[in-house]
Amino acid sequence: MANQLQRTERWVRRILRVGVWLSSSLMTISLILLTILEPQQGAIVSPALDEIFNALTHPTARTAVSLAYSGIFVLMLTPFFRVAASLVAFWSEGDWRYVGISGLVLIFLIGQLLYLLM
Repeated sequence: MANQLQRTERWVRRILRVGVWLSSSLMTISLILLTILEPQQGAIVSPALDEIFNALTHPTARTAVSLAYSGIFVLMLTPFFRVAASLVAFWSEGDWRYVGISGLVLIFLIGQLLYLLM
């Protein structure tokens, strides 16, 4: 049981670490690109979701902003994946009370994410 708990905690730490590093990397790259491509540019309107996914194929100042928004999106998804990993871990341990709590939190996070994407 203690070994399973340590393994779960290790996975949660990895998910959080990867999410933060990926998000930070995307935002840093976006700042560098924005400085190089549009140094005199002021505020840029936020891109649409499809522009974020097309950003890597057409590097422009919008790419830099799209990467920044991608970094923020990844940062927003990090708790989602953390809760999903906890849900799977609790399920495998048979801890049904925490499966229910994690499931409820996951439903709330999915609802917030869908609301934000509308």
